[in-house]
Amino acid sequence: MRMTIRPVPNNLTSGSVAASFLRLGVPTAIGLMFSTLYNIVDAYYAGLLGTSEQAGIAIGFQAFILFLAFGYGTGGALSSVVGLAKGAKSDAEVKFVTLQGLFYISMMCFVLLVIGWLTGAHFIELATKDDPYRDLALRYFLVMLLGLPGFLLAYAGNGILHAFGDSLSLTRALFLAFLANAGFTPLLIYGVSDVFQGIGFWGIPVMTVLSQSGVGLYVMIQIFRRPELRENTDNTWRPDLGVLRQIGWQALPSSCVFMISFLSGFVVQFWLKDYGEEAQAAYGITLRVQQLFLLPIIGLTIALVPIAAQNLGAEKFSRVRKAFGLCVTFGFLVAAIAFPIFWVFGTLLATFFSSDPKVTQAAALFLRFEGVSLPLYVLIFSINSVLQALHKAIWTLAISIYRQVFALILFIWLFSEFLDWAMLGVYMGVLASTLTGTLFAFGIVWRTVPKRLLSST
Repeated sequence: MRMTIRPVPNNLTSGSVAASFLRLGVPTAIGLMFSTLYNIVDAYYAGLLGTSEQAGIAIGFQAFILFLAFGYGTGGALSSVVGLAKGAKSDAEVKFVTLQGLFYISMMCFVLLVIGWLTGAHFIELATKDDPYRDLALRYFLVMLLGLPGFLLAYAGNGILHAFGDSLSLTRALFLAFLANAGFTPLLIYGVSDVFQGIGFWGIPVMTVLSQSGVGLYVMIQIFRRPELRENTDNTWRPDLGVLRQIGWQALPSSCVFMISFLSGFVVQFWLKDYGEEAQAAYGITLRVQQLFLLPIIGLTIALVPIAAQNLGAEKFSRVRKAFGLCVTFGFLVAAIAFPIFWVFGTLLATFFSSDPKVTQAAALFLRFEGVSLPLYVLIFSINSVLQALHKAIWTLAISIYRQVFALILFIWLFSEFLDWAMLGVYMGVLASTLTGTLFAFGIVWRTVPKRLLSST
């Protein structure tokens, strides 16, 4: 018997909004959870090697993810641009903007590799003192940079798949990458007796580069398997400055939002460096545990972009409002599950990564603050998704600059320096910037979103 593969439904303008949302959001959330578990595996093995190695990975990954931000941002832009073409029922236009998007990704990859090679060390030096973990962070970053093309192709290309209604492909690839990372990383670190000698710390980034490059390749294969790309049109590969400019206007603000988000981690690490490598390691642990719950929320809000974009293209505004409400509801459920876990089991979670009591105490304290912040992240990310779908990505940048630059620096200084609350003040500053950033985001919505979209009448 010949087995047939059922195509993923790609029309998001009819049928149940909840079903469309779950079909996109749940696989995306699961995929990003595997991505988070992937990072948790790295943090676990680094913890077995020592506190310096764990701090080195925390800093090195934070530097690398600044460049990865452009993959996330471009994915959101392509999801919106291709989604609008899809909603307008034009296969020729879908193929054209998809291929222009892939050309944009290629250009972006080359530019970022050059920038990363020239500037990565400076980012790491800014957030560290001249301790052993600085050299480990730099080594980790430089190896990870080799995997940047795979990361960018995976996450930017996934935005195209989302516009087609396909959220399963990346999930499958990330699941396999997680299994490969969990199974082969210890072999690279420690080696196999009488077979080959392990490469120690290097094994962690090397395995990440290999597996994520495979993820990127798989996503590209899935894109070119789409029937829309078999539409017979001329000159689809020729760069069109108008379309590239349109993608750039969408991608750059969104990419900057992600970059500022990741850069805010560097701001926190800058303030924590005076408290030693234990504080840096604790923050790295906190981010990975937090991401286990935060990335499903991000997955839901990523799914909101193509749903909103297609329905905006079809002028079905009530479906956009309903999708936003469902996104917030599902996000709050995730936050409700995370809150008691962070508050009750924070110390236990931290001990999974480190046996150093200074590290586990600091990580457990920060997790409690993050438990309070998660519902605020749901609201901010959901608002950003709707603004992205409306082609108002520049306002998501304004929200990010306020929350993760201006407010973050101001409140951390206020609580940690002016009020002299030390490391507790750093955590209070992060929470205060998130709270005021949420209020600022609602103000942006009220001033910029068309009233016919806000009102049900």
